[in-house]
Amino acid sequence: MDTPSTVCIGFGILIIVGRAPLMFAPYATLRFYRRHFFSTDAQFRWVGLIAIMFAIAILYASLHAPIMGDLLQVFACVAALAALLVFGFPSLFQRFSLNILDYFNRSVHYGLARTHGFLGVIVGVALVYVGFYAI
Repeated sequence: MDTPSTVCIGFGILIIVGRAPLMFAPYATLRFYRRHFFSTDAQFRWVGLIAIMFAIAILYASLHAPIMGDLLQVFACVAALAALLVFGFPSLFQRFSLNILDYFNRSVHYGLARTHGFLGVIVGVALVYVGFYAI
């Protein structure tokens, strides 16, 4: 199994794990995200650090991909820049993320949040499928 397929499988599993709870308990999941990921600057820096690690994994995968190496390299550079901004300025992006969560809690219908989780799981399954069979 080559490196791009491993990265696709890893992202697919991460998306499935992150979005599947939205299908079953969307508002409890949003409260969990708020409490454990967005409540302090230090917790939000961990989110940026995890994003940096995935950007490094994509950059490593781009070095070993003969066909889509340039596209993966551009995506990895953009992801690394975004993750470094989140890691460097957590309070700015934390307020932005909390506003999005507040909007979802107040204005989004229960069924729409479940649909968002379902579509996220479909994207995750598609990435796992691409990682196993297409690449």
